[in-house]
Amino acid sequence: MQILNVEDDALSARAVELILSQEGHGCTTTRLGADAVELAQRGDYDLVLLDVMLPDIDGFAVIEQLMAAGVNLPYVMTSGLVDPDSSFAALAFGGTPHVVKPIDRNNLLAQIEAALAAWRDNGQNSFRVAAGWTKALQLPEQDRRQHRRFSTAKKATILEGPGLHCTVTDISHSGAGIRLPDEWAQCPQAFDLRLSSGPSHSCRTRWRDRDRLGVSFSS
Repeated sequence: MQILNVEDDALSARAVELILSQEGHGCTTTRLGADAVELAQRGDYDLVLLDVMLPDIDGFAVIEQLMAAGVNLPYVMTSGLVDPDSSFAALAFGGTPHVVKPIDRNNLLAQIEAALAAWRDNGQNSFRVAAGWTKALQLPEQDRRQHRRFSTAKKATILEGPGLHCTVTDISHSGAGIRLPDEWAQCPQAFDLRLSSGPSHSCRTRWRDRDRLGVSFSS
Protein backbone atom coordinates (compact mmCIF):
# COMPACT_ATOMS: atom_id res chain seq x y z
CA MET A 1 0.00 0.00 0.00
CA GLN A 2 1.22 3.50 -0.86
CA ILE A 3 0.52 6.23 1.71
CA LEU A 4 0.97 9.99 1.38
CA ASN A 5 2.09 11.35 4.77
CA VAL A 6 1.55 15.10 5.19
CA GLU A 7 3.46 16.18 8.31
CA ASP A 8 5.58 19.29 8.93
CA ASP A 9 7.46 17.94 11.96
CA ALA A 10 10.52 16.06 10.70
CA LEU A 11 10.87 13.70 13.67
CA SER A 12 7.16 12.85 13.70
CA ALA A 13 7.26 12.24 9.96
CA ARG A 14 10.24 9.91 10.34
CA ALA A 15 8.52 7.98 13.13
CA VAL A 16 5.47 7.42 10.92
CA GLU A 17 7.68 6.37 8.02
CA LEU A 18 9.36 3.73 10.20
CA ILE A 19 6.01 2.36 11.41
CA LEU A 20 4.66 2.13 7.88
CA SER A 21 7.84 0.59 6.45
CA GLN A 22 7.82 -2.08 9.18
CA GLU A 23 4.30 -2.96 8.04
CA GLY A 24 5.46 -3.21 4.42
CA HIS A 25 3.84 0.02 3.21
CA GLY A 26 5.38 2.60 0.92
CA CYS A 27 5.38 6.18 2.21
CA THR A 28 5.89 9.57 0.59
CA THR A 29 6.21 12.50 2.99
CA THR A 30 5.65 16.19 2.42
CA ARG A 31 5.42 19.03 4.96
CA LEU A 32 3.23 21.43 2.95
CA GLY A 33 -0.45 21.18 2.17
CA ALA A 34 -0.03 22.67 -1.31
CA ASP A 35 2.58 20.04 -2.17
CA ALA A 36 0.25 17.32 -0.87
CA VAL A 37 -2.48 18.49 -3.24
CA GLU A 38 -0.06 18.30 -6.18
CA LEU A 39 1.36 14.91 -5.18
CA ALA A 40 -2.06 13.34 -4.63
CA GLN A 41 -3.25 14.48 -8.04
CA ARG A 42 -0.34 12.96 -9.93
CA GLY A 43 0.52 10.04 -7.64
CA ASP A 44 -0.99 6.62 -7.11
CA TYR A 45 -1.79 6.60 -3.39
CA ASP A 46 -4.11 4.34 -1.44
CA LEU A 47 -4.53 6.66 1.57
CA VAL A 48 -3.54 10.09 2.88
CA LEU A 49 -2.28 10.54 6.45
CA LEU A 50 -2.90 14.23 7.01
CA ASP A 51 -1.96 16.62 9.83
CA VAL A 52 -4.55 19.30 10.54
CA MET A 53 -2.15 22.16 11.25
CA LEU A 54 0.37 22.74 8.46
CA PRO A 55 2.66 25.71 7.69
CA ASP A 56 0.66 26.87 4.66
CA ILE A 57 -2.93 25.58 4.44
CA ASP A 58 -4.69 23.37 6.97
CA GLY A 59 -5.43 19.70 6.37
CA PHE A 60 -9.12 20.23 5.74
CA ALA A 61 -8.32 22.70 2.96
CA VAL A 62 -6.11 20.00 1.41
CA ILE A 63 -9.05 17.59 1.34
CA GLU A 64 -11.44 20.20 -0.05
CA GLN A 65 -9.03 21.05 -2.87
CA LEU A 66 -8.51 17.38 -3.74
CA MET A 67 -12.24 16.70 -3.76
CA ALA A 68 -12.77 19.73 -6.00
CA ALA A 69 -10.13 18.29 -8.35
CA GLY A 70 -11.94 14.95 -8.45
CA VAL A 71 -9.34 13.09 -6.36
CA ASN A 72 -11.18 10.61 -4.13
CA LEU A 73 -9.08 9.02 -1.39
CA PRO A 74 -9.50 7.76 2.19
CA TYR A 75 -7.98 9.97 4.88
CA VAL A 76 -6.66 9.58 8.40
CA MET A 77 -6.33 12.92 10.22
CA THR A 78 -3.68 13.67 12.85
CA SER A 79 -3.56 16.57 15.29
CA GLY A 80 -2.07 17.72 18.56
CA LEU A 81 -4.73 20.38 19.09
CA VAL A 82 -7.13 18.15 21.01
CA ASP A 83 -6.86 16.07 24.17
CA PRO A 84 -7.37 12.39 23.27
CA ASP A 85 -9.42 11.90 26.45
CA SER A 86 -11.82 14.76 25.76
CA SER A 87 -15.22 14.49 24.13
CA PHE A 88 -14.09 17.25 21.76
CA ALA A 89 -11.81 14.80 19.95
CA ALA A 90 -14.77 12.75 18.70
CA LEU A 91 -16.80 15.87 17.93
CA ALA A 92 -13.94 17.54 16.11
CA PHE A 93 -13.34 14.71 13.67
CA GLY A 94 -17.00 13.81 13.19
CA GLY A 95 -16.33 10.09 13.01
CA THR A 96 -13.48 10.46 10.51
CA PRO A 97 -10.58 8.09 11.38
CA HIS A 98 -8.05 10.15 13.31
CA VAL A 99 -4.96 9.93 15.51
CA VAL A 100 -4.36 12.40 18.33
CA LYS A 101 -0.70 13.16 18.96
CA PRO A 102 1.60 11.93 20.36
CA ILE A 103 1.03 9.15 17.84
CA ASP A 104 0.64 5.64 19.16
CA ARG A 105 1.73 2.86 16.77
CA ASN A 106 -1.22 0.54 17.39
CA ASN A 107 -3.74 3.35 17.16
CA LEU A 108 -2.21 4.62 13.93
CA LEU A 109 -2.45 1.21 12.27
CA ALA A 110 -5.98 0.68 13.59
CA GLN A 111 -7.16 4.02 12.21
CA ILE A 112 -5.59 3.31 8.82
CA GLU A 113 -7.48 0.02 8.69
CA ALA A 114 -10.69 1.76 9.78
CA ALA A 115 -10.32 4.33 7.00
CA LEU A 116 -9.69 1.63 4.40
CA ALA A 117 -12.63 -0.45 5.65
CA ALA A 118 -14.97 2.54 5.43
CA TRP A 119 -13.65 3.25 1.97
CA ARG A 120 -14.31 -0.31 0.81
CA ASP A 121 -17.84 -0.21 2.24
CA ASN A 122 -18.79 3.17 0.79
CA GLY A 123 -16.78 3.15 -2.40
CA GLN A 124 -16.07 6.84 -2.00
CA ASN A 125 -14.82 9.41 0.47
CA SER A 126 -17.58 10.71 2.74
CA PHE A 127 -15.34 13.15 4.59
CA ARG A 128 -16.83 16.35 5.93
CA VAL A 129 -15.50 19.05 8.22
CA ALA A 130 -17.17 18.41 11.56
CA ALA A 131 -18.72 21.11 13.71
CA GLY A 132 -15.97 20.93 16.31
CA TRP A 133 -13.26 21.80 13.83
CA THR A 134 -15.22 24.78 12.54
CA LYS A 135 -14.33 26.30 15.91
CA ALA A 136 -10.84 24.81 16.13
CA LEU A 137 -9.77 26.15 12.73
CA GLN A 138 -10.85 29.64 13.72
CA LEU A 139 -8.19 29.87 16.40
CA PRO A 140 -6.77 33.36 16.85
CA GLU A 141 -3.45 33.91 15.11
CA GLN A 142 -1.74 34.12 18.51
CA ASP A 143 -2.87 30.56 19.31
CA ARG A 144 -1.74 29.35 15.91
CA ARG A 145 1.70 30.88 16.52
CA GLN A 146 1.83 29.21 19.92
CA HIS A 147 0.98 25.86 18.34
CA ARG A 148 3.77 26.31 15.81
CA ARG A 149 6.18 27.20 18.63
CA PHE A 150 5.22 24.04 20.51
CA SER A 151 5.63 21.91 17.41
CA THR A 152 9.22 23.10 16.86
CA ALA A 153 10.50 22.50 20.41
CA LYS A 154 12.82 19.50 20.05
CA LYS A 155 15.09 19.48 23.10
CA ALA A 156 14.04 19.21 26.71
CA THR A 157 15.36 18.38 30.17
CA ILE A 158 13.73 15.84 32.46
CA LEU A 159 13.76 17.49 35.87
CA GLU A 160 14.28 14.28 37.81
CA GLY A 161 17.38 13.58 39.89
CA PRO A 162 20.36 15.25 38.21
CA GLY A 163 18.28 16.37 35.24
CA LEU A 164 18.58 14.39 32.00
CA HIS A 165 18.48 15.72 28.48
CA CYS A 166 16.01 14.08 26.13
CA THR A 167 14.56 14.58 22.65
CA VAL A 168 10.95 15.62 22.09
CA THR A 169 9.72 13.78 19.00
CA ASP A 170 6.19 15.21 19.00
CA ILE A 171 4.47 17.83 21.12
CA SER A 172 1.10 19.54 21.45
CA HIS A 173 -0.76 21.54 24.07
CA SER A 174 -1.95 18.33 25.76
CA GLY A 175 1.11 16.06 25.71
CA ALA A 176 4.33 14.94 24.07
CA GLY A 177 6.29 12.04 22.69
CA ILE A 178 9.79 11.74 24.17
CA ARG A 179 12.90 9.75 23.34
CA LEU A 180 14.47 8.84 26.65
CA PRO A 181 18.18 9.04 27.48
CA ASP A 182 20.00 5.72 27.91
CA GLU A 183 20.82 6.57 31.53
CA TRP A 184 17.17 6.56 32.55
CA ALA A 185 16.25 2.90 32.83
CA GLN A 186 13.39 3.47 35.29
CA CYS A 187 10.56 5.77 34.33
CA PRO A 188 8.47 7.39 37.10
CA GLN A 189 4.75 7.82 36.65
CA ALA A 190 5.01 11.59 37.02
CA PHE A 191 7.83 14.10 36.47
CA ASP A 192 8.52 17.64 35.28
CA LEU A 193 9.77 18.40 31.78
CA ARG A 194 11.44 21.67 30.79
CA LEU A 195 11.43 22.49 27.08
CA SER A 196 14.38 24.14 25.39
CA SER A 197 12.03 26.98 24.40
CA GLY A 198 11.47 27.76 28.09
CA PRO A 199 8.12 26.38 29.35
CA SER A 200 8.00 23.62 31.96
CA HIS A 201 5.23 21.03 32.22
CA SER A 202 4.16 18.53 34.84
CA CYS A 203 3.91 15.22 32.96
CA ARG A 204 2.14 11.95 33.57
CA THR A 205 3.30 8.81 31.76
CA ARG A 206 0.71 7.31 29.38
CA TRP A 207 2.80 4.62 27.66
CA ARG A 208 6.38 3.46 27.17
CA ASP A 209 7.96 1.44 24.38
CA ARG A 210 11.68 0.81 24.98
CA ASP A 211 13.31 4.29 24.74
CA ARG A 212 10.13 6.08 23.70
CA LEU A 213 7.68 7.62 26.12
CA GLY A 214 4.26 9.19 25.68
CA VAL A 215 3.15 11.71 28.33
CA SER A 216 0.17 13.94 28.98
CA PHE A 217 0.56 17.41 30.48
CA SER A 218 -1.19 17.86 33.81
CA SER A 219 -0.41 21.56 34.02
